[in-house]
Amino acid sequence: MARTLQEMQALLRLLDEPETSHVRLIKQQLQRWPAEDLEALRDLCLEEGEARNHIRSVLEGLKFDALEARWLQICRLSRVDLESALVVVAQTGPTGFDETEVHSRLSALARRVGERLAGDRAFDTGLEALAAVLHGEEGLRGNAADYYNPENSYLPSVLRRRLGIPISLSSITIIVGQKLDLPICGIGTPGHFLCFYGDISVPSGTFVDPFGGFARLSRAGIEDMIREGGHRPEPWMFAPVNEREIVARTLRNLVALHRTQGRPAQADRLLRWLESLISHGRD
Repeated sequence: MARTLQEMQALLRLLDEPETSHVRLIKQQLQRWPAEDLEALRDLCLEEGEARNHIRSVLEGLKFDALEARWLQICRLSRVDLESALVVVAQTGPTGFDETEVHSRLSALARRVGERLAGDRAFDTGLEALAAVLHGEEGLRGNAADYYNPENSYLPSVLRRRLGIPISLSSITIIVGQKLDLPICGIGTPGHFLCFYGDISVPSGTFVDPFGGFARLSRAGIEDMIREGGHRPEPWMFAPVNEREIVARTLRNLVALHRTQGRPAQADRLLRWLESLISHGRD
């Protein structure tokens, strides 16, 4: 139904206070509003404040509700599709994007890497091709200056801004490498996610740091990095992690960021997604 300007302004006045029983009741009613009406209500808030925060929370909740079935479908897969999972996670963020365009861009990156391989997927050639395209040509790099910006964790934003954190840059490298059947995997080093290129079971290959300009790292160098981060190096820190674990770590990062930056409702919703991801992984 159409709502008048006066009705919306009156509602905003009622919402302009911290979470109370009557605010919660109003938010429950707002969940039945069409999204365009909610956005119009939000746009009436000229300044940041309690009312705007409440409306944003309702819109975010509706966004999660719309994605819930798709997320559960991803969680139920025996092997999580890393690209699809990270695209859905990014849809919970504040910046809209064209999903088809993101998939097309990742495929285009893979084609460019493949053109450099010229049929030779040997160890050095494959890694050099990934580094040349993703870092050299695309300019993907670590965002050390604004490390805790949530945009660094959302796949489309990382591709657009060419800035990310270790796990998001490693995820792009893994996705592109997987499209070409290159031997690359994630390494869940505490505090600084890495990749390994080669056959780690032999071991034959090298650790690589997409955040650090695709620098190649020795195990001894990584052990020093782990100690500098306040941890004691353990063998499990050098073991490959699967796609489900990569997505889980991404969610944990976002949950922590939302909590520390004052978005508890967003953190709680992503925490529920994380619990679903982990629980289906045990089935």
